[in-house]
Amino acid sequence: MNFTKKLSNLRVLCVVVAIFCLLLGLLSGLSLNTTSHDVLASYRSSVETARNNNVLLSELVKDECAQVLKTKASDTLICRKVALLALSEDSLQQYLDNLRAEFIQNVNRGEGETLLRLDDVDYSTNFMLYQGKAAKLRAQIERYQDQLLQLVDDQELRERIAQDISFHTNQTAWQYGEASWEEHYFDHAMAVEVVNQLEQIQQQAYLAAVRVLRAIEGNGGDCNVSE
Repeated sequence: MNFTKKLSNLRVLCVVVAIFCLLLGLLSGLSLNTTSHDVLASYRSSVETARNNNVLLSELVKDECAQVLKTKASDTLICRKVALLALSEDSLQQYLDNLRAEFIQNVNRGEGETLLRLDDVDYSTNFMLYQGKAAKLRAQIERYQDQLLQLVDDQELRERIAQDISFHTNQTAWQYGEASWEEHYFDHAMAVEVVNQLEQIQQQAYLAAVRVLRAIEGNGGDCNVSE
C-alpha cells in the first residue's frame, strides 16, 4: 500500500516536472521569439531611417554641386571636376540601387519589391558571397574612392581625405576573425542586415562626395582623372 502510494506520488511528481519543463520551454521560446522580433524590428527601422537619410543626402549632393557650378562658373577646371564627381557618384548609386533590388528579388523568390524574408540567411549568403556579388561591390566601391581622390591634387590633403572617405575594404584584421570585408559584412548575414548594409554604403558614398566636393571648391588645381 505504501509502495503504491509512493509510486502514485512519484508519477504525479513526474507529471508536474514534465508540465513545468513544458511551460518553461514555451516561455523560453516566447522570450526568444520576442527578442528575435525586436531585433528584426530594429533592423527594419534602421533600414527605413537610412533610406530616408539617403534621400536627403542625394538632394544635398545635387544642391552642393549646383552651388559650386554657380559660384565657380568661370573656373572651367573646377566645373569639369564637379561634373566628373557627379558622374562617379551617380554611377555607384545606380549600381547600389540595382544590387539592392536584385538582392530583394532573389531573397523573395521573385515575390514583390519589398523584403519579405527579413531573417533569411541562406539566400543572402549565396547571393552575396557564392555568386560573387559582394566581391563585385567591393571593386565598385574601391573604383569610386579612386575616382574621387584623383580629383584632389594636393597630396597631403588627398591622403587626409582618403582616410575620411575610406570604406575599409582592404582591412585585414576583423573582430571575429573574418578573412575579408565581404565575409565580415555578408557571411551568414540576415537579409535585412544585407539591405541595411547596402543603405549604409550608399550613405557613406554620399558623404564622401560632399567631402571631396568641398575640397575641390576650395582648392581647384590640375585635373588628373582618367576618362
